[in-house]
Amino acid sequence: MRLLFAPGLCIDAKSHAFYQNKRRVLRERASAVRDAAPAMGAAAGATDAGASLLDESNAVWPTLLWAGGVGYTKQAAAPSSAMVEARVELLRLVVALVSEPLFRPTDGDCPPSNAFADELTSRHCPFAPTLTLSLLNTVLAFDPVGLNAYVPYASTILADGMPGLVDSSLHVLLLFMHHSPHGMPRLDLETAPSDIHHRPLSAPADPVGFLTGIEAAKAAAAEAAAADKAAADAARTEPRMALPEEPVSPTGDAEDGPSGGASPAASEGAPTADRVGVQRAMLACVRHSADLTLMTTRLSALLNAVWQSDAAYFPGATSSPVLCHQELVALLWYLLCDNAAFLEHLVRDADANQIVVPICYFLWTGRLTAARAQFLHLCTFVLFLLSSYRDFAVNLNRPVEAALPGGIPVVPGSATHADLLVVTLHRLVVNATRRLRPLYGHFLATLSNVSPYVKKLSLDGSVKLGALLDILASPRFLFARPDNFGLLAHLITALANMMQYQYTGNEETMYALVQASSRLEWLASLSLEAAVDGHSRAARLVGKGRRADTAGIDPDAPASSAGASVDGRADGREDATQSGPTAGELAQSHDAGPEDVVWESWRPTKEWLDEQMATIPLLRTLLAGTRHMSALLRRHAAKASEQGVTLDDEAFLAELRSTTLVGTIPRPHVIYARRTDHGPATWHWLSSFVWGVIYLRGVSDLHLFDDRAIRLFKLRMV
Repeated sequence: MRLLFAPGLCIDAKSHAFYQNKRRVLRERASAVRDAAPAMGAAAGATDAGASLLDESNAVWPTLLWAGGVGYTKQAAAPSSAMVEARVELLRLVVALVSEPLFRPTDGDCPPSNAFADELTSRHCPFAPTLTLSLLNTVLAFDPVGLNAYVPYASTILADGMPGLVDSSLHVLLLFMHHSPHGMPRLDLETAPSDIHHRPLSAPADPVGFLTGIEAAKAAAAEAAAADKAAADAARTEPRMALPEEPVSPTGDAEDGPSGGASPAASEGAPTADRVGVQRAMLACVRHSADLTLMTTRLSALLNAVWQSDAAYFPGATSSPVLCHQELVALLWYLLCDNAAFLEHLVRDADANQIVVPICYFLWTGRLTAARAQFLHLCTFVLFLLSSYRDFAVNLNRPVEAALPGGIPVVPGSATHADLLVVTLHRLVVNATRRLRPLYGHFLATLSNVSPYVKKLSLDGSVKLGALLDILASPRFLFARPDNFGLLAHLITALANMMQYQYTGNEETMYALVQASSRLEWLASLSLEAAVDGHSRAARLVGKGRRADTAGIDPDAPASSAGASVDGRADGREDATQSGPTAGELAQSHDAGPEDVVWESWRPTKEWLDEQMATIPLLRTLLAGTRHMSALLRRHAAKASEQGVTLDDEAFLAELRSTTLVGTIPRPHVIYARRTDHGPATWHWLSSFVWGVIYLRGVSDLHLFDDRAIRLFKLRMV
């Protein structure tokens, strides 16, 4: 770890000399405190607090930071190309040292021990706090535009090593955040930001919110002598931004507080360095609004740079390619799970739509490639987590400002981000790789979470919702699996929410419901005979699908830029028997051939049907509303027919705008936000995903790993 801050190798000599001089001053001050404390009868803990100043493991040294940003806005000197290359090689060495999980299968609830990772994430590791902020700020400071704003393709002509340094920094940071010294930590997503504390601060302007490592020593010096007391008070009350050279303790659990009591960070339930590693504990304790704004702004800018580069007239001419978008989404996921203040800032104060746009773009463009299914899982988890917050859902009503590449049918200005979300999720259900079949519940639950707050959907978004209802309520899909009724329940809840809470402004959606009213009537009168017949049709379709290759997937699509696939088949396609047909295939295919292959041994029963019908009580609300609107439109059409006038869709929409459903449908139900509790299986999956991304990103370089010994995931070379 010390090599990463060696003078002349990774740090310039001037900055390192300043660090050594400051460290010498602090040693002398600590020595004076230890000598004065016994004579003045100070608490014995002051000696230990002063001694802790001599260790680089409990402080962030600003002069050694690779880049300014979180905690310290002062930018560091630009490193030379030799320093950048040295940092990259040393970070690759760190990745190799902590790569033991790559060669072990994921067995049991707890990960295997990793001595190197335990040491590098412990509170006693030298320069671990400084390295954490260096890695994070290096990522956030990366500007993919750079000279491309003035000269197209300038990043290609004047290539430097910063993209490689950003990639390596992200890889090491993700591995540190994922590692936990004592098995899998469980950080509660429901914990309010005020419930995760660090030590009380005497300098309220501290930029990161971490307790300064010299605070206790200053308090003891103030009791020892009047001169030391005046100096300590001055340093303690001065804003931290005015003392950028002052080292800062990374966590609030290094020692007891200034008063000798236990630190709130050490309380049960708070992320501490002992439980989750010093890197994860540090990022979980970022609280300052300026730092949170910087993190959300830079992360969203880097993610948006991917589609903005593709949308340019000459793709890649206006910015450097951001190839680390998968790692950026993984970092975003860790921050959302661990730092409640960051999550609250993103959904309340920041523009969360800047995260929605690139996430939807990744989902749209990667939906047909089986090799990207794991990345799309992570994108879905991010959207689902954010959708459970009201402020996020309300923010979706803002209009989309720019046209997106990839054929996404969203018109800037007239369509909102809610339309973008609906159109994307509809396409993922109808036309995507079958490996996304397990995510249908997350897709529809996301729609259910945001639906009570969507003020207006465009005509395209409304048609997509109606098409989803027609697909999910089709007999071939509904009875193909025993849990498909739950997917329909999510969609019915979303439509009922819009009818009860946002009728005004969503006339296009209500009109789409009227056109799909026959499906709702069929559901209301569903019988066991119809369920058995629908299951038989689905079984015949799946029997055909198992003999055929995957439908809707480009057979020539590469598995990845590295030429290898970590999950699924090496050619980028998946086994057709893995997840069954997509919803679109089940709803739209025709029956042909004998029922020679039975998909499941399950058969619909009367008890199962009654239980499933009880999960969609809001069907009555939809029926009442659609029946009233249908009767209204029939009367309007009959009156126009008597007058010899032909009505079009606009006339029907105008009629729906002029009416209300108050008094015709039941009282609005309680709004529920659905969330997922991620357990050990998710932890193991995330471990394989992170290591898979790191492996694939490094395949083109000198191999760090023995491919034949990898056991964490299956690897097939093209």
